[in-house]
Amino acid sequence: MNPADLNRTEEFYGEYKSGFFANPEQIFISFSVQYISGRGLICPNDGSKPYITDVSYKFKDVVSVEHGVINKKNCAVIRTTAGSDDVYLPGISDSVMDMKKAFEDIKLLEQQLQQEKDEAEKEVETKSSDNMTMDEEMAEFERKVKKLKTLHDIGILDPAEYEKLRKKLISIYQ
Repeated sequence: MNPADLNRTEEFYGEYKSGFFANPEQIFISFSVQYISGRGLICPNDGSKPYITDVSYKFKDVVSVEHGVINKKNCAVIRTTAGSDDVYLPGISDSVMDMKKAFEDIKLLEQQLQQEKDEAEKEVETKSSDNMTMDEEMAEFERKVKKLKTLHDIGILDPAEYEKLRKKLISIYQ
């Protein structure tokens, strides 16, 4: 994975006016490889009054970006797996196709990121062979430590993940 991909963000902006005399409020959403965040309109599933709030989800908890309707107006809708209420983005209806494309592109990056994390964890868990010389074992250990450090430095592993895998690696080679 290219380190620049980890810093990729896509942003979309709109406005929402909750009533005839209300001032318009800024609506926006930002996609990154790890999070979707912004300010949107929440329409609670329990039927209570919609409200505007800041939102933040882990990217893996977002299912889709779709066309929707709120107050008889087209909008974008963010659907989540977290059992949360959907996030409506009035004023962004013209950008739904662009938003869906950005979502799908970043979803692929997020899957690649998870695959690289899984591979790093799998590689740390075992020695290549129990029949290695001390020099071969040391070289393998150094290679794995460098790989973990690189994955941490480019942002694939967060500090907690890096530390967990580093400790596991040390325990295997002791």
